[in-house]
Amino acid sequence: MEIIDNIPPPPLVPPVKQLEKGFDPDHVYWSYNITAPPTDENCILLITRNVDPYILAYYLREKKWFVKKVHMSEDDGIGHVVIVNDEIVGITYSDNFINLHLEHDKPTIEYLKKIPDRSLLGQPNCSCIIESHGELYLVMMLKLWRTEVVEKLSILKFNFSEMRWEEVKSIGDHVFFLDFRIHKGLSEKRVLINNGASESEETQLKKLPPELVCCVLNHLSYLDSRCLGDAFPKWLPIIRETPMPLSNRHRDSPCLLSFTNDYKSCFLVDPLRGMRCTIQSPELPCNVKVLSSKHGWLLLTTTYHDLMATDPYTDIFFYNPLSKAIIRLPPYNFEHKTISFSSPPTSSDCVVVAVHFGIGEMVICRKGDMRWTEIDGEFQQNDEWFKTLYTPPVFLKEKFHFLSNDGRVGIFDPVTGSWDVHGQRRIVNSKTHRHYLIESNDELFWLWATEDGDRLIVCKLDQSNYVWKETTSLEGMCFFVCRNSSISDGVLNLSKNKEERIYFPMLQDGQFVHYSCIQDRMFPKENFDGAGELSDGSCWIQPCWVQHTDEELRWF
Repeated sequence: MEIIDNIPPPPLVPPVKQLEKGFDPDHVYWSYNITAPPTDENCILLITRNVDPYILAYYLREKKWFVKKVHMSEDDGIGHVVIVNDEIVGITYSDNFINLHLEHDKPTIEYLKKIPDRSLLGQPNCSCIIESHGELYLVMMLKLWRTEVVEKLSILKFNFSEMRWEEVKSIGDHVFFLDFRIHKGLSEKRVLINNGASESEETQLKKLPPELVCCVLNHLSYLDSRCLGDAFPKWLPIIRETPMPLSNRHRDSPCLLSFTNDYKSCFLVDPLRGMRCTIQSPELPCNVKVLSSKHGWLLLTTTYHDLMATDPYTDIFFYNPLSKAIIRLPPYNFEHKTISFSSPPTSSDCVVVAVHFGIGEMVICRKGDMRWTEIDGEFQQNDEWFKTLYTPPVFLKEKFHFLSNDGRVGIFDPVTGSWDVHGQRRIVNSKTHRHYLIESNDELFWLWATEDGDRLIVCKLDQSNYVWKETTSLEGMCFFVCRNSSISDGVLNLSKNKEERIYFPMLQDGQFVHYSCIQDRMFPKENFDGAGELSDGSCWIQPCWVQHTDEELRWF
């Protein structure tokens, strides 16, 4: 499950050593930045130099370097740059605020605005430019000579509408952790993570009161908070005991969850940002199977073999890998073909629906039921059998929607128990194709792809006449598909080039396999050739953890 570590680094740049000739190495500084996560094929590694300014850029997609010298005044040089709103901006040694353009491999510098007179601090000896949630800050500090004591501090914020710097007295709900060794801050969703604080700075951070740590967590996604815990282990107990606020439920994009062989831990990987963390799960038995995933909950099953009993005992339960909460359902003794649930298992109207593998009958279990109930009648209408595919049904507009092997849609109403079949037959080879049914913004999508990934078709259901119509648009969304859970999600706080993608639970050269509807091709290769499909213990999940009462965590 190594994702980031398997991304090959760019080749060494021979010109770098040549560019250092004639200069005192102690006075030559290189600044390194990336314009996007390295999992993004549009990522550019940008290297700038302070004296006799050169720019080196490595384009990940083209896998090539270019080296150019930029024209600046003789006594000026590029200090450091950051990426804000897809623009490359920076500060020069003459206190000029610049915009760096890389169009057509011809770097040019646009001078935007000079930084205000630093005399307001005397002569600050530390400055740090920071991008935070699309906003740009400059922190200037005056430290006492040969000490870490800060005598004065000033924070400037850039007003993009008026193109000028403004001093601010408050940073609101932003939290800055600065690293002046590299003369800049690192930002992820309004929180700047310190990757190299001095011993005294680390000691001060560790002594933050729990109330302040909780305040920081209120503005973080789950993966961000786990990364914060890795940086400051003493905060981990607070992080583990702090549920996500309601406003943070959708800060995380869908992640791939993959259990280890003994199911005592799992990996959580965000394919859009390349972030990952490990979650311990000692409360789980060692032979669970993932049935479905929705609303941050997993529907799992395990089978116990009792020597005193003639038949094995099957246990089915909900599990939240973030909160460790378990909700047990009544035991069942049937083999299902497909299964899904309507809403979070903590809600009073949650319904679990399964299709019996053998006879094709439906069984349901509502919140509060102590046993499973078989629905009278079979999957038949007008003497025609409805053979459902293995893809889980989708709960849309208070009804479960099933997909048959001939493209028809079966609709089950859990309230009335009614069953209807709609649509026209369509020739589909269910044995040589992968099929996924996805709900997105109250619309129903059917995605099918050949086993080798050479062909992929996306259809959208016209709900007025139940006709499938091919489409090339996901309507600005991303789809995350696998056999037991498919999720549609908007791309939050990410560049638009990540929209309209379909992610599969496969790795190819250390990267997630995905299809771009905009570019009409598969990445990183043109098909599934050489892709390693993850095990049955894997599924997509939308991280969510909120506090629940004991009553909500009981099924019956």
